[in-house]
Amino acid sequence: MELPIDDTDQALFTAATRVTVNNGKTARFWTASWIDGTSPALLFPDLYSHSKRKNRTVFEAMTNDQWVRDVSHDLTVGLISEFVQLWTLVEEAHFDPSSAAEDTITWTRTASGEYTAKSAYLMQFDGGASSLYPKTVWHVCAESRRIWAEVSSWVGSPGLDPTNWNATDTLMDWFHGLAGDSSSTLAAGSRSLAILVTWSIWKERNARVFNNTEKTVARLVEEIKDEARLWCQAGAKHLAALVVNQVASNLFCFLFSWELSDAPPI
Repeated sequence: MELPIDDTDQALFTAATRVTVNNGKTARFWTASWIDGTSPALLFPDLYSHSKRKNRTVFEAMTNDQWVRDVSHDLTVGLISEFVQLWTLVEEAHFDPSSAAEDTITWTRTASGEYTAKSAYLMQFDGGASSLYPKTVWHVCAESRRIWAEVSSWVGSPGLDPTNWNATDTLMDWFHGLAGDSSSTLAAGSRSLAILVTWSIWKERNARVFNNTEKTVARLVEEIKDEARLWCQAGAKHLAALVVNQVASNLFCFLFSWELSDAPPI
């Protein structure tokens, strides 16, 4: 059964691991980072695409120079150049097929060398990994700020507008700062709405990264409003007070402006 991964997933894994080849029976010849911490596929992408077999282990590829046979067809000048360079690196690796030791994989994103979900997530936001899929990562500094601003305007809660945020040391400080130190019903409603907005932005970010789908800001804001109303119906009384208060305020402003427009001129 094939794993549900694509080239981006493979490139991300390769960038975060370092493979030490011993007997070569586990590490993949093309995609494992066993050539000076880099994979042959990343070093020589054209030759990798040209190869008839891309999933051989190092042991399989090196036995009788099978990897050479996999690429020795319809060669161009560019492919020959990559072939010679890879040949040199492979020879310098001094692979010993008789080794009894198994291959090892080290996760380079933690001090312990062991994989953690947190370190894999953080990779997406540093310079080394973000370049692997620049078109899919959520543009948090632009679009999410627009979402916050529009939601802030919808309920009339200035603390939700990013232009009013202050620099904080922790996420908890930021969260409590959204409505100040107030313990009022409206302040509690603002915090409930902040949880909903954060959750919605997080889901959209995942949809863009993992599913390659995206929604417009306008659609996301409308979905946040719809979800907020559902939360109110489900018993979120503080959020309900915030939403109802703003609806009443908007209605009053509408009626007041209508009466002014309908009034006889003085």
